[in-house]
Amino acid sequence: VMSSKIDRPLMHSAAWRISFWATIAFAFGTVLIFIFLHIYVAGDIQRRSDAWLTGEVELLGDVAERTPKDALYDRVVGEVAELASKEVPNRIPSNSISNDSVFFLQTGSDGSLKLWVGAGDGINIYRAIKDNVILREHPIDLHISGISIPFRVAVDPINDGSRIYLGLSERDELRVLMGLRLQFFVLWMFIVFLGFSIVFYTSRRMLSHVRRITEAASKIGHSDLSIRVPTTERNDEIANLAFTLNSMLDRIESSMRQ
Repeated sequence: VMSSKIDRPLMHSAAWRISFWATIAFAFGTVLIFIFLHIYVAGDIQRRSDAWLTGEVELLGDVAERTPKDALYDRVVGEVAELASKEVPNRIPSNSISNDSVFFLQTGSDGSLKLWVGAGDGINIYRAIKDNVILREHPIDLHISGISIPFRVAVDPINDGSRIYLGLSERDELRVLMGLRLQFFVLWMFIVFLGFSIVFYTSRRMLSHVRRITEAASKIGHSDLSIRVPTTERNDEIANLAFTLNSMLDRIESSMRQ
């Protein structure tokens, strides 16, 4: 009967419970750390994007102000905008001939669409800009009809009443964050499995001494007190337990003989 109580299923053992709850605590802690890391990385990427947008849109606004308002105005400003759009780092290659990750848009003093540089005709982006309030040096996320990924948009008003808008797709940012999440998940699974294995092996090895002590104690009968529980050379709680039990058995055996 005693042996059936000792030989418990693996998942009902103390080593399994210790390993399970220790792994749960570790996994939860690492997820919290990753959440804070993810928020920091996303914020840092957005700060860099905003700094690039603010600087470039001010440069484009300065070019627009200094360029004579003649027949070559659209061509000069458009080429400068094209050049600025090519300076975006780590742009995802696209099948489109035009750059679909950056757009340049200029509205006239009456709010009409004056100049567009980017993929497509820019009508949907122009409508989205008209429906939102964008302040200078405060880029916002612009959600555009027909485009699943938002653009980060900055504005620079110029003296003639027109406004310069520069937008940067958040596709690259989302790609970086998605890659970070995927790498973390793979590394997290590996570390959690490794941690569980180490804790389970250590716990099972430590508790095996307790199991041997229990098995030895179950064999001690009323008439045979010569059996002693196994001891270890470690100076830990399990070794102290075995030493205490053996000392108690020595006293009991001595009392019985007397």
